Amino acid sequence: MSKAIKYIKRSQLHISKYDSCIRQAYNSRIYAYSWYLDTVATHWGALVLNDYEAVMPLPWRRKFGIPYIYIPAWTQQLGIFSSEKLSEKSLLEFIKSIPFRFLKRSIFFNDKNGISIPNTIWRPNYVLSLKNPYDSIYQNFSKNRKQSLNKSSSLQIVISENHKVLFPFYRNYIIDKTGTKESDLQLLNELLTICYKKQKAFVVEAKNKSNKTIGGAVFLMDNNRIYYLFSALNNEGKKKQAMSHIINYIVKEYSDNQYSIDFEGSTIPGIASFFRSFGAINTPYWFFQDYSFLR
Repeated sequence: MSKAIKYIKRSQLHISKYDSCIRQAYNSRIYAYSWYLDTVATHWGALVLNDYEAVMPLPWRRKFGIPYIYIPAWTQQLGIFSSEKLSEKSLLEFIKSIPFRFLKRSIFFNDKNGISIPNTIWRPNYVLSLKNPYDSIYQNFSKNRKQSLNKSSSLQIVISENHKVLFPFYRNYIIDKTGTKESDLQLLNELLTICYKKQKAFVVEAKNKSNKTIGGAVFLMDNNRIYYLFSALNNEGKKKQAMSHIINYIVKEYSDNQYSIDFEGSTIPGIASFFRSFGAINTPYWFFQDYSFLR
């Protein structure tokens, strides 16, 4: 199998075949599409099996002139994508096929890439299936979450494309706690501009009685997955449990179909507990980091 895997530069990829592979993959993720990586990655190429039967996108950049594989901002899961589940042996062949010139490799595999190798650790990711009717899903909400939804029920929930209204909240209340850079917010703005055009993103705002936004969240949407990409609240929004109402709105709006909400984490106990309180299940993924020059 290794002879059939080859690394192809971005400029030489057959993009329609590449994107078709991502779209038809049983483990498809929005982060792996060419247009997404073109926006968030400094450079990228891909390992390709035969005639795009499976692909592994590899974002990369240089430090001190040395190329290395890295994890771009706003990109939670990449890894190997295929229409059918690959064996662990096949997954390992992909890893072995990463060009040696990338001396450092940091990769978030997707949750379907189960690999038992050194230099990997599990990272939590909470996913809530929406296949059941709302009332059934609501029954699995925690007692505290149900109580939160009883508070400030007068909040108005509005759908928009106005993500910039959330940036001041993020800068004032969150950014210092996350390590997010101002350049990451600029990149998010570029990404969402493209996502709106492709009808792959929307913003849910929570407004008070004075019609002022007190918090909100940005969601990406692709196939049967809704990604909870970004959120921010001010103090009033936190006090009034605005995010509980926003998530509850999404559950109501998309319940009783094949969608799932992908909460994108988290390793922070309080945030993980918030996601679990909606009945979300942990579907962990691998974080792989390898320093070839230390071998």
